Amino acid sequence: MNLKAAGVPEAHAQVLAGIMLPVRMGWTAAVTDSVLKLTGHEPRALQVFAVEMFADVAETSAGA
Repeated sequence: MNLKAAGVPEAHAQVLAGIMLPVRMGWTAAVTDSVLKLTGHEPRALQVFAVEMFADVAETSAGA
């Protein structure tokens, strides 16, 4: 996605691009046990979390 083409001002686009540099470089790919230590649950992919979370919300809403 081109931020400038989407209408994001130049200065803001540069800040956002800078924030994403560690992701592009792979520096954020480290696997740690932080999630397990903090939550007591094994980490899972964001997509899996979202599917489970929305399934719980749908069940709760259906029962309301």
